[in-house]
This record gives sequence, structure tokens and C-alpha cells, in this order.
Amino acid sequence: MRTAPDIIFSRQADGARDYISDRFYEYTGATKGSANGFGWLDFVHPEDTQRSMSQWMHCVQSGDNYESEYRIRGRDGQFRWFRARAVPIRDFEGKIVKWYGTCSDIHDSKLLEQSIRDSAIELERLVDDRTAALRRLSGRLLTMQDDERRRIARELHDGLGQELAAAKMMLDGIVEKNSAQSNRRAATEASETIDRAIQQVRSLSHLLHPPLLDEVGLLSALQWYLDGLTKRSGIETSLDVQPPEFPRLTVELETAIFRIIQEALTNVYRHSGAQKAWVTLMQHEKRVVVKIQDDGKGIEHPIAELHPGSIGIGIGGMNQRAKEFGGELRLLNADPGTVVEVDIPSLSPQPQKTHAMA
Repeated sequence: MRTAPDIIFSRQADGARDYISDRFYEYTGATKGSANGFGWLDFVHPEDTQRSMSQWMHCVQSGDNYESEYRIRGRDGQFRWFRARAVPIRDFEGKIVKWYGTCSDIHDSKLLEQSIRDSAIELERLVDDRTAALRRLSGRLLTMQDDERRRIARELHDGLGQELAAAKMMLDGIVEKNSAQSNRRAATEASETIDRAIQQVRSLSHLLHPPLLDEVGLLSALQWYLDGLTKRSGIETSLDVQPPEFPRLTVELETAIFRIIQEALTNVYRHSGAQKAWVTLMQHEKRVVVKIQDDGKGIEHPIAELHPGSIGIGIGGMNQRAKEFGGELRLLNADPGTVVEVDIPSLSPQPQKTHAMA
């Protein structure tokens, strides 16, 4: 026992120590016999005394095996971690007559364990910081994308659109003045071609950034977009707004909601095979809830769970837009169809900028 690396001890049925090996006295520098009874507690770290004693007395009363970790002061005044274990010895009637146990030095492994925990915490902090930085960058990129769409829309409408309109007026003038039938026919066909080009420019400009979004707000822009989608795709769409007197939101939030709905309905058109789609916009207790539902074929489970390897750029962009405003994107199979739901904290409205677009 003198050469055993662990401290060996025995206790009476009431929990008081009646034997402890020389290893304890060698480590602590205590006087032989001073650790008997409950004297060993004098060498336990003050922060661990109450806990270790409570654990021990619980085992004495319940008869459960004992295990506890605590720090013991060495002869140099430094504390090291030990793990104590003890088992009860019972008589033929099942009554505890003795406890035998060991106390093992686990200080090095404890320090390693703490170091690993600290490293994990630091790594998690670095990951959180990097994730936050990426989210900020993603938010800036989304804002820049929206600003660029707005700029391109204005350039198309005010630049190329005006040039085409001027060319059409000149052709119309040629038609009026030229009496030659062949020339009139050619000019008329050219005018009709420019008419179609003007319409395409206007449609592209409005899809890039609907002027109604800046001028009169989200609801008008959504209704315009849904009407156009129904005409182009044949998908029957409807818009339900609750409450009917839906308030204006910040410019940024209205743009984000419009883009989320636009992307969701684009997915409905491309992938769902749906005949109908419903858009619901609700404000409740300072939150805005957007729901887009269709009667198509639904989505696969990994997509509904937003698994990174399963979602495309469109759904990823919707998710990121929601997160930028502290919101959450949810995808559900509706059987039939799919439900896209976004829950976002609403923000107070800001003064709206207007961009005149004829």
C-alpha cells in the first residue's frame, strides 16, 4: 500500500474515515492520523468542500456507490484534482458495515479537459464571429444587388426606353408622310417591332425593380406582380392582406419581402406544376408573416429541412434575406403543394424615396 500511486481509504458505516494510506500524508504533508474522521476535509479546496461532503453523505444514506471530484491541497500549498470512488461492504442482512475506496490524481487530465473545453469555446466564438461577418457581407451584397437592380431598371426605362420611343415617333412620322405602299408597310412593321421592344424593356425594367415599390409601396407592387404572373404563366394567383389597412414598412424590409415572394413564385412557376398560388401578408404583434402556398407537387424532405447541399441559390437567397432582418424561413409540404413561410420582426416605417417612372 505504501507504494500505491492512489490514496486508499476506508470508512465506517456512518461515513467517517478510519483509515487512509500514507500516500495522502506524503502528498499533503499532514500529520499521521489527522485525516481520520472528517479531518480530511481540511485539505479539500473550500469551493469543493460542501459539494463533496453532500455527495458523500447522500451515498451514506442511500447506499449508492460514491464518486466525486475535488481538489486537495498538497504540501507545497498547490491544489490538484482528485477523483474519489468508494463502494459499500454489507453484512448478510444487507446492512452497510464498511466503505472502501480510492482517490486518484486526475489533475493533468482535468487540465487537458479544461483546455479542450476552452479551445472549443474559443473556436465556437471564432466561428460565430466569422458567421456574423459573412452575414454582414451577405447583407451588404443583397443591398448592393437591390440598388443595382434599381439603377439598371431606371437606365432601361429612362435611357434605352426613351431612345426606342423616339425612334418609334420618327417611324410613325415617316409612315404619315410617305405615300409609297411598300415604304409605308416596311415602316409600319418597323414601328410594330419597336413597340414590342418597348414593351419588353418596360417589363424587364419593372421586373428588375417595380416603380410601384418605391412610389406607393409593397401592396401595390405585389398586386402588379401577381397580375403579371397570372397573365404570363396561367397560374391563378391571389393576395390576402391582414389587416386590410396594412402599414408601410421600411424601404429595405419592403424590398426584401417583395424579393422573397418573387423568388418563391418563380420557383412555383418553374418547378411545381401548380395551377394556383396564394400569397398571404399578415402583421401580428410587431411581426410580419409572409406565406406563399401552391397546389403543385411539393418539395423533397432535404429541401424542406433547408439542408445546405439540397437548396439552390433562390431558396438560399430567401433564407438570407429573412435572416438579415432577424427573421426565419420555413418550408413545408402542404399535401398537395408547398408552403413557404417567412416570419420577420416588423420595423417602423421610414420616409419613402420616390423615383418617377412613367
